[in-house]
Amino acid sequence: MVKKLLLAVMAVLLLLACRIPALAQDLPALAPTDDTPLNHRIPLILVHGINPKEGQLYNWRHYVDAFMADPGFVRRYKIYLFHFAPRQSIPENSQLLLQTLNTFSATLPDGPPMRIVALSLGGNLVQAIAHQPVITGHVDRIITLAAPFHGTPLADPPWILAEHPAWTPSGIADRFVYRTARKMFPTFAHDYGWDNFDGVLPPADAGSESISVSVRPASPQWMTYGSFFSTNPDAQIWLARQMGLPAAFLEAPKPLRRPHGLLNKHRLMIHAQEAMAGLTLSGTGKSRNNSGFSAMVFNDGVGPVASALWLKTDAPLSEALKALGSNPAGVRMFAGLDHADWVEGTFRYKTKESQAGSPQVRDWLHPDEPPRTVFGWVLHDLMQ
Repeated sequence: MVKKLLLAVMAVLLLLACRIPALAQDLPALAPTDDTPLNHRIPLILVHGINPKEGQLYNWRHYVDAFMADPGFVRRYKIYLFHFAPRQSIPENSQLLLQTLNTFSATLPDGPPMRIVALSLGGNLVQAIAHQPVITGHVDRIITLAAPFHGTPLADPPWILAEHPAWTPSGIADRFVYRTARKMFPTFAHDYGWDNFDGVLPPADAGSESISVSVRPASPQWMTYGSFFSTNPDAQIWLARQMGLPAAFLEAPKPLRRPHGLLNKHRLMIHAQEAMAGLTLSGTGKSRNNSGFSAMVFNDGVGPVASALWLKTDAPLSEALKALGSNPAGVRMFAGLDHADWVEGTFRYKTKESQAGSPQVRDWLHPDEPPRTVFGWVLHDLMQ
């Protein structure tokens, strides 16, 4: 008990010393990663997520390194980084993105269409302006990575606080971090409010700050990537069987205890991910009608995979994914990745392949395709 209390006090002190890195105010919102001329190459715009690190190219360092190592990519693309202040709301930042794209596209009257890759919150910014002419007329491919289009239950304070009892040392610490994180990102609860599109949360817990989510555009330009890990191995095996996947997909990740969220500011908004990943309803992990596991069990620690894939259906998750399986164009789903893995390309929750030393992951919706790294999947889809 004393050890836990000391750890909690230490963690609080570390948290107080943490600051989300400020974006340089004298930088333009859109900046190239090098000074080579664009010529007739395709402008590729990368839109970061909630916790960008300027020294790591706003969390795009690993992607840029992987892209630039491919000669074919270098011949076809020039990379630009769009950056914004995550403390501002999605409406404010999406307007900045819209203005930036309008200004930039005006300098490319005869050039090829732009392409966008957006991570997490960045995908929500693109979603907010999806109907604008600069997107529909000047962007021919958009890839979003783990963007919480339906929001996340992490933005539902009653649910989170219920998952972390206040009478335990770890519960006290978790509650402190959660409240502090919400202050650091004051629009979090509103912008990421879980819209409860699948009706899993009871009405009283659905969230008073839930948001309305636009229907996904029926456009070939969009590709959405989602991922999940699960501390419930039966859930993953059930899902694989429901989707009719080969036996190689039936091995569930083996969860490993992660460093406490308090001790790593990069995971500040992910501190409750183990609770969320292990979320069960009525102690079974299944939906209330027992027709299958809840969509919320299959999440990356921040948002359910159904949120990232932009599913808009009241059907059980297995049925929605079966429908995607028959027509999976524009959608990719990976197991064993948590939200931070999209930035780092590593695997905290190990799968059979990653335990063997491979950083590659399979796409559950395209089981015949070979496994690739996180960055390799994006590169593959950009080069098509």
